Amino acid sequence: IGKGWHVDKKDKAGKKLVSVNKKGLLTAKKPGEATIYYGEGESIRSLKLHISQPALNKKKTTLSIVSGNEPVSEKLTLTKPEELPAYWYSAAPDVATVDQEGNVTAVAKGKAKITAYVNGKAYSCTVTVKEKAAPVQRTLHLNVGASKSLSLTKVKKAVWSSASENIAQMNKKGNKVTAKEAGSTVLSTSANGVEYSVNLTSEDITLKTDDKLVKAKGKNKYTLTLDAGQSYELAFAFVEQDVVFMTSKGDAAFVNEHCRVVTHAAGKTKLTAKINGKTVTVTVKVK
Repeated sequence: IGKGWHVDKKDKAGKKLVSVNKKGLLTAKKPGEATIYYGEGESIRSLKLHISQPALNKKKTTLSIVSGNEPVSEKLTLTKPEELPAYWYSAAPDVATVDQEGNVTAVAKGKAKITAYVNGKAYSCTVTVKEKAAPVQRTLHLNVGASKSLSLTKVKKAVWSSASENIAQMNKKGNKVTAKEAGSTVLSTSANGVEYSVNLTSEDITLKTDDKLVKAKGKNKYTLTLDAGQSYELAFAFVEQDVVFMTSKGDAAFVNEHCRVVTHAAGKTKLTAKINGKTVTVTVKVK
């Protein structure tokens, strides 16, 4: 927060909630309200701090798909001050999705990490989806070049076909798909008189570069150079799902839920995002 700020020496309650060291590092210790000061006498300034401790009601939950037509949902409850917004994100939208109210919906068998981001901090719940019957319709996201085997609950041999072989191509057995180029298509099969489909999105996680954002050494690694006070929007070649970047040091730069980088002061920070199992890294240098 800067050198010179301090907690009043007589404020014993405030000292239990917050501290500021000689280098100007502000540390919140416990939830509550505290005031810190800068300067003395008539020129003194004050800053009121609202210290919160959000919490998610569950760390783990299990959903079971019992019908191929009706999605199963559950609401996760996040306790937090009303003035602090929360941004919800599913790390595996092919398994379970979440809306901005915290409603989690089962999509297909597997595990998904559901996270609520509040004030730059993550609060997570692991959702396990079990299938008692295969969903008639589901979604699938793959990076270009990636492959995935397809299966149905209680169906031994399902032969799938792709509506667009240019975007997604099936192997000879019809049980494994490979994303060929960016775009969307539908995979379909029938078993026991039931039609099943997968809405597949083939995504290109390459970031669009320019004179500020350049490719760095290593796969999916970039370097972004900006002046303090500048902002920059990170744009992927083709990604339809929500992407959340985590910031290693927020004092130099911060990235919001819309992938816009906002710089604060000179320094260096690292932004990382995981998309379909692959990590994208952007090293931000603020001049």
